[in-house]
Amino acid sequence: MKNLLLLYASQTGFTQRYAQWIGQALGLAPLPLEACSKQRLAAADLVIFGGSVRGGILTGQAKLERLCRRVGDRPIVWFATGIRPATPRTLELVRKNNFAREANPLLFYFRGGLAPEALSPGDRTLLLCYRAMLRRRRALEAEDEGLLPLLGTASDYTDPAQIAPLVHRVQALSETLPGKAGDAPPEATETANHSVIGGTL
Repeated sequence: MKNLLLLYASQTGFTQRYAQWIGQALGLAPLPLEACSKQRLAAADLVIFGGSVRGGILTGQAKLERLCRRVGDRPIVWFATGIRPATPRTLELVRKNNFAREANPLLFYFRGGLAPEALSPGDRTLLLCYRAMLRRRRALEAEDEGLLPLLGTASDYTDPAQIAPLVHRVQALSETLPGKAGDAPPEATETANHSVIGGTL
């Protein structure tokens, strides 16, 4: 039986909620990234990882990649969450900012929400800077115009229906994975249009 490992890095709870829904669908117990040991990661045939997008950067990605280099690379299915709408443009921004060296990552995006009261002072400042940057632009994309009023206001767009494409993809991958962790990962074939299912920058 394949050993799947579900990890997440959540700042305000939205990513954790998606990880819990994914865990329920796949029969896995979500584990915070900071609680994952090298031994547990080394035993995994496939890793599912989710993080929030903060200043364009996927939270926890760099740490997970460092851990994987220590124990041997393995397939990773990524999901990002954020306040931005789930569109091909949003997904492309996440790809560009976080996976520039990877041609075709298995990446999904779920729209999360915003909890201003749970943000750290640094994150509140970052949010204010991002809002000011958008306001200074002479021409905004339609989705950015729709995003502006939401910045700074509590919102919740989480929806368990968004995880369906990721769950189906993981189920398909688990049938083709080699039984021993550390074997060559399957080729990634996800496209931008197939990957968009929710998220934010």
